[in-house]
Amino acid sequence: MGYCAGWVYSYKPLAIEYCFFPGFQEEYSYLQGYHCNTKQYEGPFQFDHPSLDKCRSKWHITSKMSKHHIGGPKTLPIEPSRVLWFGMSIFDERVLRVVKKVTLLNLSSPSSDIERRKNIFIQAIKDAKFPIITLNSVSEEKRDGFIHFGVIVGDSGFEDYLDGDLGFPHRSPYWDHPPQNALNGLSGRTHRLSLSSTTELQITTCILPGPLKTSVLFTGHG
Repeated sequence: MGYCAGWVYSYKPLAIEYCFFPGFQEEYSYLQGYHCNTKQYEGPFQFDHPSLDKCRSKWHITSKMSKHHIGGPKTLPIEPSRVLWFGMSIFDERVLRVVKKVTLLNLSSPSSDIERRKNIFIQAIKDAKFPIITLNSVSEEKRDGFIHFGVIVGDSGFEDYLDGDLGFPHRSPYWDHPPQNALNGLSGRTHRLSLSSTTELQITTCILPGPLKTSVLFTGHG
């Protein structure tokens, strides 16, 4: 059985470069934001996706229909020509939707407008990328913890980032951080995705020692 980790969309407005739409099973309508252990935000928020700014130095959380935004997180520069966009941690795979072989769309529309509406939908997914993300076989066997995704953006042809932090939720109140040696020798799997002729995405999956005290957690730098 496969699960939908998310899909990436190239955004046209000048300030935004890419959006990452997680394939969550449920909608999330309440948000808590922390800087280390200090709460910065808490309240209703119809979460939809994280957006990467064109400068690639920062990103923000965007609500449904792009009505609201919450900024603050920065990316982590990883030389050369790449940045750690964010880390995404989930309690387990049941947080994500099951991938279907066939998806049917039912659309109610006046016959005079059906072509226009159909074309809008086609254009909306035309530039989307749907990567197949899996865990390392060693991680699959252990499964004593929670699933983590490290998301990196860089110029085409950048070297895989295999060392250091992948946006782990250090100092988060939702993770009882284990001793550093517990993170040594983590088994991960790296996936590459071409977003354009000039940009590529790396997503690395691993199992972090748990438990995670929430369903979904995004981690930024600084």
